[in-house]
Amino acid sequence: MLTFFKNFCDTIKSQMWGWKKAKKIVKKFKFIKYFECSAKAGENVDKIFEFLTRAIMKSEGYF
Repeated sequence: MLTFFKNFCDTIKSQMWGWKKAKKIVKKFKFIKYFECSAKAGENVDKIFEFLTRAIMKSEGYF
């Protein structure tokens, strides 16, 4: 399971990195999911852990 996380989405430098570049990386490496997050601001951190937990449980046959 390849998942791409982009942290520091709250910083200007990270925003300049942009969605287009991230989308190219996601496609190139065949990631199944892409998240932008900010641990500092608490943005999308819960969504990442929820996604990972569900994916792991599904792979182990719990869902």
